[in-house]
Amino acid sequence: MVLHKRKLLLVLVSLFTVFNLSLGSLGFAEEPHDQPSTSATPTYNENDIVPGKVLVKYKQQPAPNGIQALSARSASSWTTLNFSNDLAVSDKLTELQKDPNVEYAEPVYRVHLISSSSEPFPVPGPPTPPPSVDVGGGGGGGGISIPWGKLAAHVEQMSAYTNTTQNQNITVAVMDTGVDMAHPALQGSIIQGYDFVNKDDNAQDDHNHGTHVAGIIAAQAYNGVDVGIAHGVKIMPLKVLDQNGAGTSDLLIQAIQYAVSNHADLINMSLGINGYSRSLHEVIKQAHAQGIVIVSAAGNDSNNWTKNEIGQFSTPTSDPLDAHRTAHLTNYPAAYEEVISVGAVAQLTNLSYAIADFSNIGKIDVVAPGVMIYSTVRDGDYGYFSGTSQATPFVTGLAALLKASNPLLDAEDIRLILHTSAQPTGLQSLQGNIYEASDDYPYTYASQMIAYGDGLINGIRAFEVPRLKMTPAAAVNFPTNPTLSYNFELVNVNDTVVSVTYSVYLNARAYNETTIDREVDLPYAFAATPSWAPLQNGQKQLTATISNIGSGYNFYMYGTWEEPSSKGGIVQHRSNIISAPPRVSLASGTYTGTQKVTLTSSFANGTIYYMIEQKNKAAYISTFPVSGGELTLSEDTVLNVATYHNNAFSNDVTYQYTITPAVTPPLLSGGGGGGGGGSSQQAPSLNADGKMAYEFKPARVDLIILLNKALSDLTLEAKTKENVDILSVEMDADIVQKASQMNRPIVIAANDINMQIPPNAWPIKLSTGKILFTSSKSTTAIPNFTSASAIYDFSVTEDGSKINAFASPVKVTIPFDSNKVKDIHKLSVYFYDEAQGAWTPIGSILNSDGTMTASLAHFSKYAVLEKQNDTNLKDIKDHWAQIEIENLAGKGIIDGITSDSFQPDATLTRAQFVTIIAKALKLQETGKTDIFQDVSADAWYRNSVYAAYSAGMISGMSETTFIPDAPITREQMALIMVNAYLHASGTKLEDIVTTQEVKYTDEGTISAWARSYVRIASALGLLSGTTGGQFAPADNASRAQAAVVIYRLLDKVQ
Repeated sequence: MVLHKRKLLLVLVSLFTVFNLSLGSLGFAEEPHDQPSTSATPTYNENDIVPGKVLVKYKQQPAPNGIQALSARSASSWTTLNFSNDLAVSDKLTELQKDPNVEYAEPVYRVHLISSSSEPFPVPGPPTPPPSVDVGGGGGGGGISIPWGKLAAHVEQMSAYTNTTQNQNITVAVMDTGVDMAHPALQGSIIQGYDFVNKDDNAQDDHNHGTHVAGIIAAQAYNGVDVGIAHGVKIMPLKVLDQNGAGTSDLLIQAIQYAVSNHADLINMSLGINGYSRSLHEVIKQAHAQGIVIVSAAGNDSNNWTKNEIGQFSTPTSDPLDAHRTAHLTNYPAAYEEVISVGAVAQLTNLSYAIADFSNIGKIDVVAPGVMIYSTVRDGDYGYFSGTSQATPFVTGLAALLKASNPLLDAEDIRLILHTSAQPTGLQSLQGNIYEASDDYPYTYASQMIAYGDGLINGIRAFEVPRLKMTPAAAVNFPTNPTLSYNFELVNVNDTVVSVTYSVYLNARAYNETTIDREVDLPYAFAATPSWAPLQNGQKQLTATISNIGSGYNFYMYGTWEEPSSKGGIVQHRSNIISAPPRVSLASGTYTGTQKVTLTSSFANGTIYYMIEQKNKAAYISTFPVSGGELTLSEDTVLNVATYHNNAFSNDVTYQYTITPAVTPPLLSGGGGGGGGGSSQQAPSLNADGKMAYEFKPARVDLIILLNKALSDLTLEAKTKENVDILSVEMDADIVQKASQMNRPIVIAANDINMQIPPNAWPIKLSTGKILFTSSKSTTAIPNFTSASAIYDFSVTEDGSKINAFASPVKVTIPFDSNKVKDIHKLSVYFYDEAQGAWTPIGSILNSDGTMTASLAHFSKYAVLEKQNDTNLKDIKDHWAQIEIENLAGKGIIDGITSDSFQPDATLTRAQFVTIIAKALKLQETGKTDIFQDVSADAWYRNSVYAAYSAGMISGMSETTFIPDAPITREQMALIMVNAYLHASGTKLEDIVTTQEVKYTDEGTISAWARSYVRIASALGLLSGTTGGQFAPADNASRAQAAVVIYRLLDKVQ
């Protein structure tokens, strides 16, 4: 497979917005539990924080040379402040942020276990054989029972790869409820730890959970049972949770610092917190920079299987009928980039595996056994626990063995080995699982990647499958040389080169540090000569030339290689990633006055390089220690930064600052000067028609002051206490122009609507003119629709002349009343088409706060409407595609065959499918309309066929025939769906390459022209395979399948 020079790294399902993601409740990854939804904003829930406590990080004092040295902090980095519970935490945080010596302050979060009534707690008593295999051998006479989880993860016979002597050199810090110090199977494994709850050296377990986790990692065979993976590995018990499974984030931070100071090699955290903690993330970064492998549980808040489905495990207490399939995103700390996140699988009756009923999804690295796991508990006993808590120590145990076999492996080496060796095959497909969208998971489907990550861990493959190691070829690649060379080696677990000739590829990808799903990254263009080549004796050098670096554009280079699969085809694996660039405190943009820019890095050793370029000055290149430093900028600057760490440079990051001197805007006399100097407004009043009207005319001086501030937009607060029917907003045309020149959108925030006008959206003719925006609302009934909102009539004029066309869409958010409609998922924003005399749906997004957002290409009348469905489609009740069919039918995109029948399993023709696509994407014909001889001028599908043809989405079966009445096949549908995605998203085909190709058992039967489209459509999450891992390319697509793929397409491109 040849990669194109420009690449868009494509994910299996692009699910998440990268900022301010709301996570489900965290705690022990044991049984699934019920938890109310939390806000999607970065605020916290009072129930998730500790009253009377906050964590504070104080600023470092400047060094004598004037450069602020930002050294990595020790235990004194953060201070826990205690205060009266009568004072709200939010008030205390507000007070602290006013202190110039405070870098930041945050709540102390609860770290806790929330158990459910169905939790399968262990029953005390003598050890009883778990579901297992007798492998023979010593220990209590007779054979040794091996639990199913060890067999599934292929970690039952690890003595061929490491021995006890090697394992004894490795220490795993288990942060949990403590460990039973006297358990016979753990004797000789436990070293000195600490009890952070009771503040003493005796980290004795008073719950059971920590002992169960520690046993999976390192328990010796005892009394005929062998539950441990890494025999001989040392366990450092760090008790951060009390007998009820409750703890706090400040104790967890102290425990991580203790593990670092006492030279732990790995950290196991089968716990979580409800929300992002900056301080916890910083201490995790410090541990990761020391090479410590950090493994954590993804969480148990999901309900992936319902009723009697194959993977169903338990019934949520809030859903006694188990009728609602719900999912939650990965918990923290597992969601942090530096942490290996672990999901859980269950073993099915046919010995295949499925995502555990409760396992969270999103940022998942790998999965491991996590249902009915047998391990040690208190008082020398054994018992069963279930949860991603139990899956996590399987990964930690395997990682400990890898570290024992080669102590030079660092955290990312081990992550790479786990990724490369995990097996994605044999895992139950989630294709038919239709989820209920919620704040915790806003989509109705899940891909294999976000559920299983790279797959189920495999201990044997971890030691036998090589990994691709990438290192810089040149001594220096920053900052003046845009040509970067990298050496690639395929090495085994001992870092010995494996002499093979597999193909290796060079890739580039951009990222954001705060993303919770690492797969949601952006494309980065580069030229490579060549971009791929076969390895020669396991080695190869590839070169890339970086150009067109965007503002604040973080990117990284990596390689991929292709492993031949034993079942045919290939599996693609990634290399390591070169060290990360520095963090820069100030984003690219336009600012007023002198700016302070701080450069920091989480690495413990190395150097930060930076280059400053300013007009009419020579480029200035210098360094900071890896701990960081501060720059002062007072003019337009281009800043390039990179990190030198472990003898390798990171890739460059470029920041661009436009800095104007601080000025005081001139004060204008009230009422004059093109907009007036006063900011007072006339109150809303009734007009002659009895409508409440409000004329909002913000003072020009106020707008200039706002523009001179370093704000992301120019917000006009047009809110009133009164319920306004007609809102008019007037401003000077040059204010709109200035906002565009500063790349600031203008936001009109009214009582109900929110309008966001991007820069240059409204073409302004004269800077001396007046811009008038008007919004009038009414409540007229609309035939064949149920109105969920008022009807809004928007208009904008320049000096009285209407602005009809926008250079870029204007975004509007409209509130609606969910009590007025039957199904909010059938809602859409509609506009009134004056020419057609009809209401037409446009692409819109349903928000969790009772609003809908749409992008408007022009102003007209708009409303949130539910199409009244006169037909009762009886044959889709309980059908697997019912939700998608009803959604599209409610929007008028598809119709039934009769008034009460959809016939979901019937085939559909090429003409029918293209007509649905054209209607869904609102395509218009713009080219020739006489191409196909078999598409007559009066054919009902003629306009749709030529609209799709004009959009480059279809071609004929020959140069002159379309064959409209032929059934559409699944491979034909894949081609059209990829082209539809390209058209709707504005992406080019050559910009797409999959991060991990989806393989089907019948791939050889896919037509050559369709093979790449099938792979891309599958990777996009538009199409999935059929039973048995097949794609069935020649099968006719059903009406239900068509509805589902179009629903998914609209979900992705809108």
